[in-house]
Amino acid sequence: MRKINVGVHTLETLTTGMYKDAKVIFREYIQNSCDAIDEAVELGILQNIQDGEINIYLENDTITIEDNATGILAENFEETLYNIGDSKKPIGKRRGFRGIWHWCGFAHCETLIFVAKAKGENVESTMTCNAAKMRDMMLEHRLQKAVYTIDEVLSQTMEFSTKPAKMNAHYFKVILEKVLDAEKELCDLGRVKEYLSFTVPVGYATQFRKFGDKIAKHAEKLGTQIEEYSIRVNGEEVLKDYRTTIKGGRNGDDTISDVEFRDFKDKQNNVIAWAWFGTCSFKQQLGNANIMRGIRLRSQNIQIGGDDTLQELFTEGSGRGLYYFIGEIFAVSDNLIVNSQRDYFEQGETRTKLERLLSDFFNGELQKIYYAGSHINSALDKIEKEKQLSEEIRLLKQIDTNIAPKKMAEFEKVKKKAETARNYLENIDKTSDSNDDLAKFIQQIKQNNLNERTERILQVATDKIPQMTAKKAAKMLDAEKTYSAIRETISDKQLAEKVIAKIEEVAL
Repeated sequence: MRKINVGVHTLETLTTGMYKDAKVIFREYIQNSCDAIDEAVELGILQNIQDGEINIYLENDTITIEDNATGILAENFEETLYNIGDSKKPIGKRRGFRGIWHWCGFAHCETLIFVAKAKGENVESTMTCNAAKMRDMMLEHRLQKAVYTIDEVLSQTMEFSTKPAKMNAHYFKVILEKVLDAEKELCDLGRVKEYLSFTVPVGYATQFRKFGDKIAKHAEKLGTQIEEYSIRVNGEEVLKDYRTTIKGGRNGDDTISDVEFRDFKDKQNNVIAWAWFGTCSFKQQLGNANIMRGIRLRSQNIQIGGDDTLQELFTEGSGRGLYYFIGEIFAVSDNLIVNSQRDYFEQGETRTKLERLLSDFFNGELQKIYYAGSHINSALDKIEKEKQLSEEIRLLKQIDTNIAPKKMAEFEKVKKKAETARNYLENIDKTSDSNDDLAKFIQQIKQNNLNERTERILQVATDKIPQMTAKKAAKMLDAEKTYSAIRETISDKQLAEKVIAKIEEVAL
């Protein structure tokens, strides 16, 4: 058989050309630690995955990532780290199965060190790699200043050593020494935590935990689970940074009131993926200030790609609909195999089926939801504007009975728009009585919008009449009419009374 030569460029691809974002090294090493923790549980070294610990330490220009899982047996250590693409991990059962995970750190530091210790052995194994020299040799080869084989590059840059260690200890460490100046963000605690908070397999932030528990129960109902590991950076726990408050722009903030679920099945009625998304007023796109924005794709609770991975499946407006939502799609089918860059799935029938199902969901139900949220918000704005202008005119009449014709003409236009808006909202109320789940959901969006308008109701016409003090204008208000309008607008009785109490407080 003809001999197959594997060139040095293959090594270059694995070390410097595989990933665009340097922070991916954290995902790759953490992914390996999670697999090792799973194996440690299976072998009885750990009782459960909660006993597993993954710690990251950022100190000046050094990064250390360590776990307390299986480690690597001394007799297997050199072979494991020296080999390329020769993983024994089964596809579908483990997150990393290509045998290339350890190569990603070589591009970002001067020296890369691996340390391992397996339980039941009294020896610690270490591999030290001169990553800077490795890059130099690959560059010389590419520029044809020298010719090297992969074996020559590895043998001239890697050193293996051992030393005595405690018998019962078990761990694995990756140490990046002298991180390159161009990659200093890898040592920035804030940036690293933000990246990890949506990438790695951890639980939900405390303020989102009530929804996180609901999400976990839905996974259990489907016969699956969301794996959550203990991961810390400089002692600080990493959690998915989902929040219940959505920072808004001109339309004000919004609040996540609940989560909804959807399941996606193949022809055999097997669940291939499932989703959750947060419910709110959907009155505007979520801006960049909301780091949890978008519907994210995950496999084994590790994010696939970024927050924009699924954007192309929203066909309208360059995928703008994606950012009206927060949520996650969990892929559960073994036929959805993550590609080597972990930014999407490999081609296949199940991937094509999932894309079709997600496209229908995004451009059908989700599009109707954010359209409704936008239209409801616009309708309520028109009604609110009419009430404010009407009150302003009533107050002006108490000062001067001659109201400018221009002001009255403006009021008539606003009044007509408000009437159209009321008809639209009344139609929502009528359709919500049907058995249509989407219609009922849109009714809830309407209620969410109403509940978010407490502060706006307090903005009475006094803001537009500078010569009048707020106190004087408040005394002029016909209290009963105002209170009646508030009770009519806000369906939540408790909230309505709270607003009325606030007005009385201001009027004193």
